[in-house]
Amino acid sequence: MRAGIKSILLILACAVLFGAGFRPRPLPAAAYAATGYSFAGALRAWKESLGPPLPEAVLLDVPVVYQWPEMPNGCEATALTMLLQYYGFAADKLSVAYDYIPRSDFTYTWFSTYGPDPASAYAGDPALFGFYCLAPAVAEGANRYLAEQDSTLRAVDISGADGYVLRRSIAQGRPVVVWATIGFEPLVYSDYSWRLYSDSSVYHPYKNLHCLVVCGYDADYFYIRDPLYGALQIECGTFLLRYAEMERRAVVLSEAPPDASALYPGGARLS
Repeated sequence: MRAGIKSILLILACAVLFGAGFRPRPLPAAAYAATGYSFAGALRAWKESLGPPLPEAVLLDVPVVYQWPEMPNGCEATALTMLLQYYGFAADKLSVAYDYIPRSDFTYTWFSTYGPDPASAYAGDPALFGFYCLAPAVAEGANRYLAEQDSTLRAVDISGADGYVLRRSIAQGRPVVVWATIGFEPLVYSDYSWRLYSDSSVYHPYKNLHCLVVCGYDADYFYIRDPLYGALQIECGTFLLRYAEMERRAVVLSEAPPDASALYPGGARLS
């Protein structure tokens, strides 16, 4: 009985205190200092970890190369060609497509169509019946080309990079090959499918995937070199939405760092 009365009295006391505007008093600054904690210091350390502030606007001089008429389905090779030409290489889009980027044709049987995983090779023929390839295959093709040129540059797969990392790369003079959609329209899957050579699982490709180069930004737009449409400016929100729908796939060229993750924290991979 006494325990019950004590509980009731405690509840009433709390109600009176908080109802009267009681607020716990903050600890004095000396108490925080004694723990070694400083909010200002923590904020300063966080800002320093981001590196220097990015410029408000950057536009890199990336040349425009069109995939038409030779390669109606060759946006990846064309985007990589633009990137290589930006760095001063005399790259040719047809050579990039057929001599450097891994490519695999389809095999047809009575029961199924077999083809490659686009992460490892271009599926089909970019000049005829072809689909696409993804970041690892483009990075591999770029590194084959760079090795043949005795270049110290390496292709880095930075898939997963967010908008800040893209802007930082551009601010550092590195345009980025990215995957989005044709015309930045909503993502659509194809009705076509094939079984992968690797494990016979069924692969359902994207219908309107598109590969292009991001070469600039400002407060409102990302600036694009598009193998179909040339020089474009795309509203930031639209660009980042389509880029995210394509799982933030991206490739840059860089002097090979000892640890790629030090250059692009969050999953950068040397291919």
